[in-house]
Amino acid sequence: MDPFDRLERLASQPRKIRPLAAMERALEWLSHPELSYPTILVGGTNGKGSVATKIAAALSHSGYRVGLYTSPHLLQITERIVIYPAPLSREELGQQLQELFDFADGAELELSFFELLTLAGFQLFAKHAVDLAVVEVGLGGRLDATNLARPLLAVVTSIGWDHQDLLGPTLEAIAAEKAAISRRYAPLLLGPTATQKPLLQASAAWVEQVIGEFSTFDEENSAIAKRALELICPHFTKLSTEAVEKGTLVRPFCRYERRGKILFDVAHNLEGLMRLFEWIEREHPGQPIALLWAVSRDKELEPLAELVARRTERQLLPKAASPRLRSPEELADALAAAGSEKAISLSSVEEGLIGLQENEKGVLLVAGSFYLVAEALCYHEENRLF
Repeated sequence: MDPFDRLERLASQPRKIRPLAAMERALEWLSHPELSYPTILVGGTNGKGSVATKIAAALSHSGYRVGLYTSPHLLQITERIVIYPAPLSREELGQQLQELFDFADGAELELSFFELLTLAGFQLFAKHAVDLAVVEVGLGGRLDATNLARPLLAVVTSIGWDHQDLLGPTLEAIAAEKAAISRRYAPLLLGPTATQKPLLQASAAWVEQVIGEFSTFDEENSAIAKRALELICPHFTKLSTEAVEKGTLVRPFCRYERRGKILFDVAHNLEGLMRLFEWIEREHPGQPIALLWAVSRDKELEPLAELVARRTERQLLPKAASPRLRSPEELADALAAAGSEKAISLSSVEEGLIGLQENEKGVLLVAGSFYLVAEALCYHEENRLF
């Protein structure tokens, strides 16, 4: 079977946290590629993908060969494993995955979707002899597959409400899971909202926090990335001020990205959406927002619906392709309970995008889930509706 077909089957399984024994065994078989280069490990509830990308871009602009591992992807799975700025080819990733599947089959070892991709990233970075890998944590930290790296620096960008079913019911419990990416021999850098005791008291060479008031989430992410680069500068002496400034301007796909008249953003949890609406209000004060919206089943719906009903004038709720999303009817009921009178259930993302055209004024926004944003972006780019 094609390795990508096997990987897709694994992707449909529910996400869960489990011991790292299978990962440890696989890394031993691969002769520990993750130890052959220094790593920056970036975790947090929001902003971790953006911070990781900014760090990688700045180092690349300084002439370093940088591996960048992020998740999830939007359009192509190869987006996850990058020799910055170029994703690896599908052929090369497929060959590496096949090697891992052959090992797992022979060893009767069960590896998850995320574990396989993390192993592939670690191994491919070693094969490409990167000077450094910037690795985004997938879920939590303590038992995340990426946490077997040996970081030169650990970063936790933010702590917010997300994945409580897997990480714990309180912000302190969530913070404790994420604090586990710290190491006694390496500094831990915290974003402004990562203020919980498990982080401030983490086992690290030292703990430092980025402090300041930032007008946008992107400014905050840039400040975290800049301080991270300052901390590793003694190890990467070619790193220039010009490269740092240029690199930290970079944003990944669909982080407050305008395509035509539509604003795309992958904000998908309460904190992320709050920060997104604050950003929109600064740039478009007082303007109404028409929102094409979807929510994953693992998200607590009520607080999200209350926020969306309060901050948007009209909500278009399409039936998207991913089975991981709540139904439009569920969202419409939750929004109605939160006071919305303009929540509309639709049969497809295409219908939702066309519906956005009916708004002659204000901000046209697609947000709420990576799955929705990816599907909407593909259709928009293929058809150039507006």
